[in-house]
Amino acid sequence: MNEEFKAQKLTLSPNSDEKMWVAEIVGDDPVYRLKRVFLPEFEKGVYHIYDGVYQIHGIYPGISPFNKEYCIVRQGHMQRKIPLKKIYQLLPQIQLQESSRMSRLKHQINEKLDTIGRELDHELVWQDIYYQKDQLDSLEDSQQLTLTLGQLIKHEEKMVDSYKKAIERSIDW
Repeated sequence: MNEEFKAQKLTLSPNSDEKMWVAEIVGDDPVYRLKRVFLPEFEKGVYHIYDGVYQIHGIYPGISPFNKEYCIVRQGHMQRKIPLKKIYQLLPQIQLQESSRMSRLKHQINEKLDTIGRELDHELVWQDIYYQKDQLDSLEDSQQLTLTLGQLIKHEEKMVDSYKKAIERSIDW
């Protein structure tokens, strides 16, 4: 994997309110003050984080619980309990990172699609995967790409089953 896009895995369990989540701060929001993009779980309780600014809620084994706290990740190291005032000061820098976030998300989506393609390795599957990859350029921001990645993770098994059925139909035809 491209070293620029190397993820740190953060494994959480639910907090005392039975909730857990990781949200990347991607800019300002006129209603909620900060625009948060909730990250998908790659597997139960496992989130991939990169250099950036996050709000985290959940429990990591052996450390004090994250309680909707702001954190900064730089070069794989996390600084916790960042005051909201500091996050506001960082907003211009955070917004400048949007194209980098989009590149990273496209890379993650492409890797996931390639994994599916290699698993089935059939011309019909690759045609559809290349089409889906081309469609990524029509997505306008990291929020749309994060939602796409989340849907891909969530529906990967259904996609594989659907592709298998399509391959079987094409062979029977």
